[in-house]
Formats: sequence, C-alpha cells, structure tokens
Amino acid sequence: MCRFAIVFSNKSFPVMPVLKKFASMSLENPSPEGDEQKDGWGIFYENGERNYLLKSNQPIWEDIKKIKFTTRAKKIFLHSRSASFFSQKLRLDFTQPFLTKNFIYVFNGMVSKVKIPFKLDGEVGARKILSLIEKYQIDFNLKSAILKAVDTIKKNSKKIFGFNMALYFRNNLYVYSEANEFKDYYQLYYGLTDDFFILSSANGLFLEKDCLNFFGKKTKVMKIEFRKIYQFTFNWL
Repeated sequence: MCRFAIVFSNKSFPVMPVLKKFASMSLENPSPEGDEQKDGWGIFYENGERNYLLKSNQPIWEDIKKIKFTTRAKKIFLHSRSASFFSQKLRLDFTQPFLTKNFIYVFNGMVSKVKIPFKLDGEVGARKILSLIEKYQIDFNLKSAILKAVDTIKKNSKKIFGFNMALYFRNNLYVYSEANEFKDYYQLYYGLTDDFFILSSANGLFLEKDCLNFFGKKTKVMKIEFRKIYQFTFNWL
C-alpha cells in the first residue's frame, strides 16, 4: 500500500515545496494496518526538454532532510512505498514511478492471491499489472487495455481490496480506481483548471493546501469515482 501524487502545470513551478508536502503526506498516512510508507520513494519530473528520474530505498521524510532541489518543473510524478512482503523491502527496482519506452506509471493497492494464467514481465505486482496493460493495448487504445487488465485480475484473484493506477502517455493521463475495503484510504482526489492539474491520494490533504499555497489555483476538489476509467488530455503541456 503506497501513496502517490501527480502535478502538471503549463508554467514551471519549484520542485522542493511539492516534495516536502508529499513527504509529510506520506508520513502522516500509514496503511490501514498501520504500516508506514517507508520502503522507498521516487520522483520523475520534467523541466523543459530534460527529464529526471530519482529513486531511494529510504523513507522520503528522512531523505528530505538531506536533499535540496533548486530546479523547477512542469510535470511531477511522486510515489512513496510500503512493501507488501518483507522480501520486497529495500528493492530500488521495485520503487516507482515505473518508466517504459512509452509510459509513466504509478500504482497503489492490494490484491490477494493473484494467479494470472500466463507469464508477465516484472517481479513485483505493480510492474506485472503494467505488463498486462501493455500486453492488451492495441494501437494505444489504453482505455480498453486497462479495463481488460482489471477484468483479468478480478477473474484470477481472490479479492481486490484496493486498486489505484495512473498511466501517462503522450499528454494523456489515464486513471482507474477501485476499492472494496478501506475506501477512505484508497480514495483519489483531483483538481483541474485550463492550465493546471493535480491528482493525489491521502484524503485530499496534499491537493487542498498546495492548490492554494504553491500555485495560487482555486480549484474545486473532486473525487475520482470508483470503477470508472478517466482520461485527462493536456494540450497545454
């Protein structure tokens, strides 16, 4: 069970205030079982023509005391991790965001006893879900691919407790959310204007404060509906 946040703006903004807020959000929002989001974190951000991907296997609230970003960005993907199994802790390659040739991807959720009847790339569940979407996508019809992947997981698992994912491709962000337990924990929130977007877990805490304090954006806080796929298109990015 993890936390993630995504921020887009048509004007560059400072990375460090967003990172600090996300660190606090991660510390203040353990999993329903009480597990801290302490098993690593990652950030992908884009500044002009350059992209950066940084990952750590330490708690983000500890790393934030030692690092300082002076750069600005127009896109940020953030993820903090709580490993489901002890053997998966301290694995930097399991830390998100995941980047492939075409996609940027973040996930948080818990699905029990998954047994997909064919081999998928990846060792950890979140990466296998991305592999399943890639397997099903035809000509980048990602809505259909995501829904088919979710259906396959439902048919080949015991229970979906929570399932949140965001997939970015060519100025489009696809978001899917489902929760059958711990619905408050898995609820995603977003805010959108004609030149600004933010998507966040953790009960909207990150979104409500940063929209006003860091960007001067008075956006309405909205909930991502469960079992509905969203496609956000950003022609201004």
